[in-house]
Amino acid sequence: MKIRHTPLVLACALMGAAAATTTARAEAVTYYFGGELGGVQPLFPTGTAFAGSFTYESTSPDLQPSSTVVGEYDTGMTAEVTIAGLRFSGTSPCATCGGISILKLDLLLIDGFTVSSKVADGATVDGATFTDIRLQVTYDFGTFKSDALPTTTLTFSPYQDLTFFSMTARNASGPFVGASGELNYFSLSNPAAVPESSTSAMLALGLGALAFARRRKGR
Repeated sequence: MKIRHTPLVLACALMGAAAATTTARAEAVTYYFGGELGGVQPLFPTGTAFAGSFTYESTSPDLQPSSTVVGEYDTGMTAEVTIAGLRFSGTSPCATCGGISILKLDLLLIDGFTVSSKVADGATVDGATFTDIRLQVTYDFGTFKSDALPTTTLTFSPYQDLTFFSMTARNASGPFVGASGELNYFSLSNPAAVPESSTSAMLALGLGALAFARRRKGR
């Protein structure tokens, strides 16, 4: 027995494989951020651009399950940031030394999203070693429907004075804020991203097969 519409079957298979590739990573959520260093900077020129990202598992359990206004997550999160061509990366290996906090502060009428990570790898700048990455994003109260980890794009915060990036550094004199600045963007979309070659190839093959099948059917 001959199997008809082979291109259509092939298209469905290829597009299904591409969808499966995306679904397999559905639990991992990555947010991208960037901006410029502002104010007096001890290690970099004021106005230097920074860009980074952090990734966490959206299914991580809340360490404060009895609270409906504070969510604390030790997510095994990874984070990285690049400043002036220097890359710093880190993880949150424990609840007390990094992770994500979701705050619903009804008395202040704001919601908060705080990310902190220990720096595991990075350059030494003027004798100072960076030790922590921190990101604070503040929103209108009610932006978060609960204290669960967000998995969707969030409207960029209007609270510029309460929305910032900072990195702690340490030298012979002790710890200090080595870099800080306001955010220009905070999103699930990476401004510099390009589609993964494998997924793009499968989608292209699938769409091509569909087009071929339709042309044959129309003859």
